[in-house]
Amino acid sequence: MQQQFSNFKEFFRSIQILHGAMFMGVVVMLIMLKFVLGIEDRSEGDYLFAMVGIGLAMSSLVFGNIIYTKKIEAIKKEQLPVMDRLTQYREAFILNLALLEGPALTCLILHFLNGDPLLFYACLFMIVMLAMARPTEEKIIQELGIRPTDIQ
Repeated sequence: MQQQFSNFKEFFRSIQILHGAMFMGVVVMLIMLKFVLGIEDRSEGDYLFAMVGIGLAMSSLVFGNIIYTKKIEAIKKEQLPVMDRLTQYREAFILNLALLEGPALTCLILHFLNGDPLLFYACLFMIVMLAMARPTEEKIIQELGIRPTDIQ
């Protein structure tokens, strides 16, 4: 479903809600699994799950950043109207969030299955990276090269 926005404030609010929902989803899962169900740290010398989880997290972080940067550069090169640029930005932003959220949840589930504390810390790291991806008006304007007059 393609959603059209009438102004920048409406677009920005929807992006913030999207980010908040994805971020809080991971945090709530972490709280439920770690503290409510009480996963204990019980590393037994088998680091297969840890290698898979951490490898997925790091590769997703690197490739997600590369893909996001390339998409933003492509949006900048095309001289599209502002609302079209914002729609394409939203697509790139959702992909970036998914590439941060997916490995965080994977590390959390693997920690739940195995109890390896390395997976818990990898999940926390991905949550911090997800929090740092929080959109701001200045960041969007700067990344897309939008002039302040275009927003109004």
